[in-house]
Amino acid sequence: MVDTSGSRLNNSVTFVTPKFGGFYASGEFALGETSGNWRAGRETGAEVNCVAGPVYVGVTYYDLDNTNGVGTARQVITGGGTYAWLIERASLANDKLRVDDQ
Repeated sequence: MVDTSGSRLNNSVTFVTPKFGGFYASGEFALGETSGNWRAGRETGAEVNCVAGPVYVGVTYYDLDNTNGVGTARQVITGGGTYAWLIERASLANDKLRVDDQ
């Protein structure tokens, strides 16, 4: 998982599951970079995906705590999927973004 700002996540731990019947998932946790306040700038994220024949469905969650460590600075939930048949592919995606001004 990558921070949507395009930067890499420092001090992060990631876990990725093996595939189970087409399902797989991952989660990530990154500590903040502020001495004495591990929540400041903390990032968490997760994804769940399913691939079954011509169908692909995925959901992701991303959360970034604000710089003082109280509350959420940015939260993104994204879902989407595709269906492929012959040489055509149909896709659908939606996301919800929440940004707090703090």
